[in-house]
Amino acid sequence: VPSISSRIVSNRSSACAGPARFNSADIAYTSHLPRLARDSQSFKDQNNQAKFRMHQNLELLINPVVEIAARAGDEILKIYNSDEFDVETKDDKSPLTAADKASHNTIIAALAELTPDIPILSEESAAISWEERSAWPEYWLIDPLDGTKEFIKRNGEFTVNIALIHDGVPVLGVVHV
Repeated sequence: VPSISSRIVSNRSSACAGPARFNSADIAYTSHLPRLARDSQSFKDQNNQAKFRMHQNLELLINPVVEIAARAGDEILKIYNSDEFDVETKDDKSPLTAADKASHNTIIAALAELTPDIPILSEESAAISWEERSAWPEYWLIDPLDGTKEFIKRNGEFTVNIALIHDGVPVLGVVHV
């Protein structure tokens, strides 16, 4: 049985391992959003104030997203540990299992509840046109079961991936192993 843990991914070399709770001193920040002074009086323009608000929002999102990834991982392991599971073939000839679907459904429902105004792009979702997606200033990008072929082989080499993309740049990411 594969081990289960979560890791917050950033553009910096440090990362925090889970599933423990994180405080602001433990959080790995992306280089795109540098730590900003907590004193809002020190900001010289609205752009810095907007970055500060996003920074605060990211701190509030980290623990819930880690928990969502862990719940999706639990759904995957229920199927992984079962006697058998069916494998379908998607239009692109890649495999699809009940674990992909269960993880997808868990993540989609939880993210929609957590951040109802942020669209979600998932490998298992219906195709969304580039015209629509290119207008999104931010969105969740998820791969509910990265490594479906490895899952099918039962070698334990698969993950749950959830990222928040802002202006085309990943600003928060959780990889649940």
